[in-house]
Amino acid sequence: MATLALRLCGGLELTVDGNAVEPSLGAKTLALLAFLRLEPRPHRREALTALLWGEYADEKAKTSFRQALTRLRDAVGELIIGDRVTIQLRGDLVCDVSDFEALAVSDPKAALAIDVASFLTGVSLRSCPGFDDWANAKRVALVERYCRLLDTAIGDALATHAWRDATELSGRWASLDPLADAPVAAMMEAQFLSGDPDAALATYSRHASRLAAEVRRTPGRALVELSARLRRATATTGSPRPSETWLERGPSFDGALVGREMDWERLKRAWAASARGESRIVVIEGEPGVGKQTLARVVHSQSAFARSNFNCCDAREWLLNEVDPQFLNGFTYLDRVDLLGSPGQALLLRVLKSLQSRPAGSFAIVASSRSSLRDMAVNGRFVPELALRLAAICFVIPPLRERR
Repeated sequence: MATLALRLCGGLELTVDGNAVEPSLGAKTLALLAFLRLEPRPHRREALTALLWGEYADEKAKTSFRQALTRLRDAVGELIIGDRVTIQLRGDLVCDVSDFEALAVSDPKAALAIDVASFLTGVSLRSCPGFDDWANAKRVALVERYCRLLDTAIGDALATHAWRDATELSGRWASLDPLADAPVAAMMEAQFLSGDPDAALATYSRHASRLAAEVRRTPGRALVELSARLRRATATTGSPRPSETWLERGPSFDGALVGREMDWERLKRAWAASARGESRIVVIEGEPGVGKQTLARVVHSQSAFARSNFNCCDAREWLLNEVDPQFLNGFTYLDRVDLLGSPGQALLLRVLKSLQSRPAGSFAIVASSRSSLRDMAVNGRFVPELALRLAAICFVIPPLRERR
């Protein structure tokens, strides 16, 4: 069976088995298909007509819309459905943007291979301001999501000491948002830890110069402080070589957590206590994609349990396995505790209470939540005592939009 595919990144093209559909459908007809594919719901005929043929007189606009609809039906068949009032696209027409949106959830690394920044680049439609506004807004949303994936991937690379990968990823991020501090901080961190402090400081200088020239402002306080820490560390240690010893004496990299320095210091002090043999329970809160698990891995690497496994579990599955607190050892990362229902919350509270009798230093639990557990407790959606126990030490990772 022939495979139809709609390419929206780097152009606008409908193909069948990899070859362009013939005869050519025309730019506005393809634009109509793109809109229907990415906005999968019924659309009123007059709204679609105004979107792409609004510059024409009423009858000519309606005629142009009907002709485009006929060409689309000839090309994609029964995927186009509708009545006298509405039109929509049904089924799964293969589309690179839709692939990106699905992979962003299931396989972020694969999603990063799709160049969504080139969404509809080179496509020029005459007198279609409504469509242009939609396309621009869609491109912005796609790039923002792509940048969130890059942010997470960079954190993963840094946590595994993959400095070269982190440098390359942060460069891609900076190219998409050249005036933002966050990708520059990530690149400086990767360059410094790879043993090239001069490159890290040069990256800062270029960024500061660009900001001064283009928007007449200076880098944010967090980035300025990061630059100062790098200069002090370089003056103290000279040009470093990437190694475990270097990591221990290197500077503290808080640049990516703009505005959360006090919380981060509190978290580090708590886990310094863990390194001395005390047990700890911590919750990390933040929106999807901000790097909660990455931060938990950093916490693990700095705790007394660094030589043990990083046990990562969905909180709901973990509780279903009938956890015996007497046999809980090492470091456990409980993901999505905010999704626990009332029975799960009650069970987790009993587990945490039972752990009070365990010897100090025998276990550590880091939980993650997309929502504030304290707010959920106030709103009656989370057991207050459980929220207090989990969030006694709480670190909130700010979303990407607040790090700029």
